[in-house]
Amino acid sequence: MHFVKLCLIYVSISFVYTQQVDTVSSGFAVYTGFLDIKADSLGVPLFIDGVFIGETPIVDPIPVLPGFHEVSYLPPEETERVRDHIMFSDAVKRIYVPPGAVKQVFLYYQNQYSYLKAARAQARVVRYVGIAFIVFFMELIWLSI
Repeated sequence: MHFVKLCLIYVSISFVYTQQVDTVSSGFAVYTGFLDIKADSLGVPLFIDGVFIGETPIVDPIPVLPGFHEVSYLPPEETERVRDHIMFSDAVKRIYVPPGAVKQVFLYYQNQYSYLKAARAQARVVRYVGIAFIVFFMELIWLSI
């Protein structure tokens, strides 16, 4: 008899606990949205609003607050530089997430990463050529004095 009472108490407590968890989880979905992020490559670092969240593949949608979010595979310091550049429009995506919705985001990493490497090389060449011209003109000025 004592064992039966303990079993009934255990069942009633577990029933109450599951009811509380269900109300919390259903309320949780009302105040959050979700981002389901995919990419065309494995091991792509993912950032939401400048915060590293992991590497692809990410199986479960990520809970976020409703509103606008910036999804990128670039670190925050590089995101600032390329945000308005037309060539890197797929590297940084601004997404609106409504409450309770799951928004899917697909990032094209392979193509954009090759563009990023080429742009870095081009910027390096432009920098060195600019320095060379400055030195050349300073030398001409020095020789003319």
